[in-house]
Amino acid sequence: MNKIDKCTNGEVVDFDDGHIPLICKLRNFKTRIVQNQVRQASNFFSVYENAVDPALASLIYDASVKLNGRPWGTYHYLAVKVVAQFIISRVGDAISSDYSKIHGTAVWALSASPKSEVQYHIDYAELVRYETNIIYPPIYAGTLHCSNMGDGEIVGGKFEANLEGLSHYEKVGYKGKKLSTDPTEFLEKDRSSSSAWMSVPYRFNRGIFHDGDLPHLSTRIEALPADKKRVIVGLNMFGHDCGPSAMHAPEHSNAFNRQVKLYQLMAKTEGKNGLDSGGGCKKGLNLGLIKENKALSKLLVLAKREKVKQELRLEAEKLDGIILGMGTRGEKCKCSVKFLIEECQKCTKEDENAPNETTIHIHINQMIRTGKLRVVRVEGEEVGVGGGNLVQVDEIVCCC
Repeated sequence: MNKIDKCTNGEVVDFDDGHIPLICKLRNFKTRIVQNQVRQASNFFSVYENAVDPALASLIYDASVKLNGRPWGTYHYLAVKVVAQFIISRVGDAISSDYSKIHGTAVWALSASPKSEVQYHIDYAELVRYETNIIYPPIYAGTLHCSNMGDGEIVGGKFEANLEGLSHYEKVGYKGKKLSTDPTEFLEKDRSSSSAWMSVPYRFNRGIFHDGDLPHLSTRIEALPADKKRVIVGLNMFGHDCGPSAMHAPEHSNAFNRQVKLYQLMAKTEGKNGLDSGGGCKKGLNLGLIKENKALSKLLVLAKREKVKQELRLEAEKLDGIILGMGTRGEKCKCSVKFLIEECQKCTKEDENAPNETTIHIHINQMIRTGKLRVVRVEGEEVGVGGGNLVQVDEIVCCC
């Protein structure tokens, strides 16, 4: 569960976008938003041609259409290349002073067919909103066009964003929910009369990069070549407060979809209890209700397993950092396994769930098996670790 009452970049204020996730409504969570995030570029919106290696864009296209319309998402193989080639190499200096504010980049891809569109919205950390009803936009956002089509082959499917930012979003609301008129008609008139709208036609290997809290949409795709899909990659660069949540379950990833489904089922189950006089749940979620709902029970088990896996991954990364970082701290390049265990225990002794000696010993063994460490005899003869045995604590390890 996220607890973001204060943020290190920006301020949390009350807000109304006309939308409250059901689970937040049942729990009486008021809507708030993080605004005024400090960044190098103000009102930043830029278009980049030849944004990445065309071969990379084509690889993304092929990977996306194989999913038959299902999106994919990850935090930070293809996704890393997009960040490196587009954001770091092309956008580069325009946001370089903001790198310290950025925890990481959520990357996803969507493939679309004719007659589809993306409704007006702002990007935000969706799990944070499900858990807190706080709207937490990314610091920056981007889009990459990956379908290799010539100009004119696609009709519609334009990316359009409003430079008025959150003030415009507050007026229109999530997917136009605050409007008294038809959202489609209102936005069409607004786009034709306001200079604040930026409109960017779809073109292969075109990248768009902008402030993360700009409201935007994608116009209806009227026509595509018969054998093509409109594929885009979306990028959200989140700050340190909500970045860990996005990393744990990046939007459109299997972990994210499972977590959203879990919250939706929890909301339906809690709603069976009815609402109290304040509009919130009378009793909340209890064990009996969980047992009655087999789908919810299964998702809770899967969520617990995923949490344990994530904790193990983070623990492994920390131990890797301690051991492999010794060379940069001036430690000897060769040392005993026992020495490594003791150092890891020193560095993790304040952790709530500090790994014990056996856990660290097993992790060192795994690092040897995966080539991160080498075991050597005193005379320099390399040895391997075979069978199911752990490397002996008096063995000498090369950790550089």
